[in-house]
Amino acid sequence: MKDLTISTSTLPSLATFNSFDIIGNTIGRYFDYKQNTELIKHETKKLEKQTEVLLKKIDSELESFLASNKSNFIKEMKRLDNIAQSLASNTLDKAQRLEHISELVSMLSNQNISIEIKQMIPELIKQTNIEINNSNELSLKYINNMYNPNVLEEK
Repeated sequence: MKDLTISTSTLPSLATFNSFDIIGNTIGRYFDYKQNTELIKHETKKLEKQTEVLLKKIDSELESFLASNKSNFIKEMKRLDNIAQSLASNTLDKAQRLEHISELVSMLSNQNISIEIKQMIPELIKQTNIEINNSNELSLKYINNMYNPNVLEEK
């Protein structure tokens, strides 16, 4: 067997701490903790202010939107009310014209009316019928305008 030789090696040295190092590190960590805590408090306050500003902005935008919505609703109700009044007026007008046609038809059978007048009655009935059709078309435009405000109203 060969000769065994043991070489000496250096063992790693362990760091030695004295009690002042431990106290110093503890106090340092404590002040770091206090500093970080203050920083967190500051950032939290900053975030609360930003949140408050955002909430106020959201509230103002909501109020503005609601006011605009209310204004648009009032305008729409006025527009629809005008259309309803126009339709009611057209209905009354149409009823009067139909009554006029009935009077003209009854005049045809009346013996006291001259033949010249009786010859004009069919033309008057035709004109009144054309006016009724125009009134119906206008009513249809009003009804379409109820659903589509882009259609122009004719009065």
